[in-house]
Amino acid sequence: MKLKTLSLKVILALAAVVIGMFALMLFWRLPATLMRDYHHAGSAWVMTIGIYVTVLCFFGAIGYAWQLLRRVDTNTAFSWVAVKNLRHLKWATTGMTIGLIGIMPEFYVMAQFEDAPGLCLIGSGIVALPLMVTIFLAVLQELWTKALMYKAENDLTI
Repeated sequence: MKLKTLSLKVILALAAVVIGMFALMLFWRLPATLMRDYHHAGSAWVMTIGIYVTVLCFFGAIGYAWQLLRRVDTNTAFSWVAVKNLRHLKWATTGMTIGLIGIMPEFYVMAQFEDAPGLCLIGSGIVALPLMVTIFLAVLQELWTKALMYKAENDLTI
């Protein structure tokens, strides 16, 4: 089990490095490039702010996922602290969804400028991904809570 959690921790670390490199090297140039190409400053800045909000929430989600993996390693995955970490992870992915909603105005401007309505669908798909993860985490949190309540009830009966 520790090998599986170690591989997941390595994947989380690699994802953090890749997203961190994008945030440091690429995203700060984004508003100038979008304003030069599409001549719409407002949506370019909203997109950039949305991307940075998403990156910050992504790093928070990585931290909470790391804590959950640590709980799995120490065999304390079924505890109320793990449910609390799961709830924080759910809110971090909700923040990612809200941040990614900020990309939609620029996707609309690009779709109008390039005459490519499929770009709006691509943007909607990008926004939908963390939303689906948030819904899954909410269901998982409820299941985890119910399982812990049943466990506490059974511990009291025996």
